[in-house]
Amino acid sequence: MLKIDIIDPIVLTSLQAAFPKANKAQEGLNKYLALLTDMLNESELHGITPFNQKVGTYSIALGELNKRSATLTTNKKEISIYAWLKNNNLGLMDIVQKGGKFGIFKGLSIVKESKLIKITELDDNIDPYTAFNKLHPNFENLTQQQLADDYDSCIVNIASLNNFIYNLFQKKKARKLISKDKTAYVQALRICAAAKYKNKIYYQKKKLSLFGRTYYEGLSVQNVRKDLRAAMLGSCYEYDMCSSVVAWKLGYAKACIDANKKLKYQSVQTAFPQCYQYWEDKSVLINAIKAHVFINSHYDDEEQTKLIKSAMTALNFGARLSTFEFENEEGENQKVAIAEIFNDNKDERDRFLHFPEVKAFVSEQTLLNKTIMAIEKIAQPNLSAMPFLVNKRGLLHQQKTLAYLYQHAETHVMDIVRAYAKQNNITVLANIHDAIIFKTKLKNSVIKQIHTDIVNQTGNNYWLLKEKKLNAVNKIPIKHIQQIVV
Repeated sequence: MLKIDIIDPIVLTSLQAAFPKANKAQEGLNKYLALLTDMLNESELHGITPFNQKVGTYSIALGELNKRSATLTTNKKEISIYAWLKNNNLGLMDIVQKGGKFGIFKGLSIVKESKLIKITELDDNIDPYTAFNKLHPNFENLTQQQLADDYDSCIVNIASLNNFIYNLFQKKKARKLISKDKTAYVQALRICAAAKYKNKIYYQKKKLSLFGRTYYEGLSVQNVRKDLRAAMLGSCYEYDMCSSVVAWKLGYAKACIDANKKLKYQSVQTAFPQCYQYWEDKSVLINAIKAHVFINSHYDDEEQTKLIKSAMTALNFGARLSTFEFENEEGENQKVAIAEIFNDNKDERDRFLHFPEVKAFVSEQTLLNKTIMAIEKIAQPNLSAMPFLVNKRGLLHQQKTLAYLYQHAETHVMDIVRAYAKQNNITVLANIHDAIIFKTKLKNSVIKQIHTDIVNQTGNNYWLLKEKKLNAVNKIPIKHIQQIVV
């Protein structure tokens, strides 16, 4: 957790001179300092960039800082303390790069501490109460029913998580902690402290999406990286749906074949070979695409796989293939998803889009999308009455509608799995969209029964659970840590 101390008294004395009313300057400055501290801590929890790590900067929204800042009144006009300090060359943070809505600097602003303050890093475990209340400031005022309705919780393996923290701390001492590890380290400290405060229970506030999923506000088991998730939960078993988007779409394949004269009498496998391959074993198709797309790439194999998976998921929902920017419904210029994924690398993007298997995959998706939209418009006529799914002309937006339909189908399937677990007293440790984490390994007979329940209730035979073992983290000896960072 970060702590800010103002080390130059000129900040307070200048405020007091401008706003002499009793204690107003001090109270306003304290509130502003608390807000700035929270925003810097949020910046670290949500992702430290390599630039932040190298230069010692933070990424925050300056507009929000100004808007939420405490205000003081002068000449019958209110001014935020952020603006007053900035206008009088007393800003607590220096702006390295101002962010914006558009252009090459789109996004958060990059700032660093000014010479007027000192930022220090504190271990969240020193003050578990504060660590917990930063995540859930109103928690103690909630009733038991509100807690049950609004929160999910999971049991944290404190020993495993402490080992994870220890291993990263040893790397940190050796000055070899990369940015993504620094983020994980900060997140692990916060999770550990918050869980300790609640006797090893980590609470996550639900955030329901109109599109059908349940997310969590703030730091959760859903949005931390996989090794930190394993450290939190300890030894357990994760079951996720194999290629869930494609599995959902293949559930409509038979109807698509029946409606298309060119596909008559074909099997799903022959009519949709690329989709079927992606569902059956996506690594075959992904490896072929990687070999074609990445030539002398600076990405390692894991990063290449992640990029291609993201691009294929974007194609599943009808990502644009041709231009780098388009005008969205708000009249703003927006990059297409594929351009964002390939980070404007035109050569890699073009090689991806022109690869024969990718082009075939897109053609198959187009057919399936058309069938899904036709079927669901009839089955769910209320779709066009949902304002977040229609464009300015009142027509269904295909990408948004497909996302809505898929996420509701995904949630329904995972609810079937959860219902079976509840009926059979199987402990669920965590839920992650298209995955469920159980404390114990499921027997093959149990997996088969769950699959039968899914098929019976959805009519889709392509939803399949895939098992992955998660392991608790052991402490790595210091000599091995040193070998890793050398």
